[in-house]
Amino acid sequence: MTPPIVNEYLTKCKEHNIKKPNKEVIDQLEEAQGFEELESLDLSRNYVGNKGMLAIMEVIAKCKNFSTLVVGQHNAELSSDNEFVDKIMQVAAAHPSMTSIDFMGNPVTAYGAKKLLDLARENEQILYLHLDDDELDQKLKIRIREALEANLHKMWAQDAEDSGEAAEGVKFVSFHVPDVKSDDSANLLQKPDTADSAKGRRRTGISAELMRGADSEEHTPVYVEKSHAVKDQIRPILLKNPLFNHLAKSELKTFLEVMFPNTWEAGTEIMQVGTPGKNFYMITKGAVDIIKEGNVVAVKKESEVFGELELMYNTNAVATVKAQGEVETWAISRKDYQYLMMDEMVNRRKTYTEILSRIPITQHLSSYEKLQIADALDTATFEPGQKVISQGEQGDVMYMILEGSVDIRRTTEDGEVADLGGRGVGEYFGEFEFLFNVPRFCDVIAKDHLRAAFIKKKDFELSMGPTMDILKRNAAVYRFYVSEDGSPADRNKA
Repeated sequence: MTPPIVNEYLTKCKEHNIKKPNKEVIDQLEEAQGFEELESLDLSRNYVGNKGMLAIMEVIAKCKNFSTLVVGQHNAELSSDNEFVDKIMQVAAAHPSMTSIDFMGNPVTAYGAKKLLDLARENEQILYLHLDDDELDQKLKIRIREALEANLHKMWAQDAEDSGEAAEGVKFVSFHVPDVKSDDSANLLQKPDTADSAKGRRRTGISAELMRGADSEEHTPVYVEKSHAVKDQIRPILLKNPLFNHLAKSELKTFLEVMFPNTWEAGTEIMQVGTPGKNFYMITKGAVDIIKEGNVVAVKKESEVFGELELMYNTNAVATVKAQGEVETWAISRKDYQYLMMDEMVNRRKTYTEILSRIPITQHLSSYEKLQIADALDTATFEPGQKVISQGEQGDVMYMILEGSVDIRRTTEDGEVADLGGRGVGEYFGEFEFLFNVPRFCDVIAKDHLRAAFIKKKDFELSMGPTMDILKRNAAVYRFYVSEDGSPADRNKA
């Protein structure tokens, strides 16, 4: 029997004269089964077109728990002559639970952007609008970002009021265009630090864009030969920078290989305010002045960097950078950075989702849900012999091993240490305590240099909702972790 939600979609396709309803959409609707169960749609895998989007939006309007829409490339041209603009705004503005719309790969005119600004202002549930058109007016982009930030502030304030706690200072990554008045690039790189999810509502954080990748089929990075001494000079500077310090050794090596040298004479303007920022620069000799409105507001010296904001956000230079004396730099171009970072992101997502597919509590999630979790993961490194988790400490973090291995040991009540084996690349640990916020069952110790991805419970629930609700989706997994009385199961088997 065809689920009612599929029949609704087929009916809407007929009303819009769509001769061949999209099979991918039908598959996702069938998986959801009902209107209340549909929480997200991912249209990135194929083309549905504007008419198809009209039919889909009319179905979404009837799904009261719907949260996230990934539009997919070329499915929604946000221009003044497209009725889809009005339809998506009409549905999203009135929707009780929609928080996130991903328009990556779709052109956005000023008309479409203004409609998105109206949407962010009209519906306080809207927290995330994912755009990649860098030709829009800078001020309009910032107004959209500010509206989304205001919604996030209101939500957190409401959460604090509901829990009877005072709202803490908010830290978040903002809409993908940086504040042109801001001098603090580090603030743009912080991840959300929020309270637990509000009742009955999924929350999607506002996040910075990776920026549009260079056209991978047309761009080939140029690798520049370097001596070991030069590499040893550049590497620690990269490792200190937020743009690169999350990379694996092999990934960092690739970025290092494409950096190229420059020598600048005294007085040379390396970057000019208002012009496109084409490169990220690392100073290896000399110093530069950072100039705004004719005044020197900062000085950058050897081992410091500049141009990172412009590189990340595809924006014009926010200041003029002038060489004090002779200056030597190593640089990476925007195109190389975008190409390599996009490649790194694709590989990272693939690695993370493969591991998530092996973890019992996440293996049954949809591909899109796994991607949501993958994008929320952080990484950490540990030296040989360093404890990753300690027996008896409170635990709410789950780890996935990316490089290296760990030993697992448990100390019994009489002081004997039991060897419980180990874990290697592609394996995970800490999921039991992650689920139940209970003391750690054992010590986990880095056997060699360890690099691990991890996620805190509050960040998981920020994207996915309560962990117990996720667990209940799969009865066998739920019974494995939870006893009949609702308490945690025997921990020796987890």
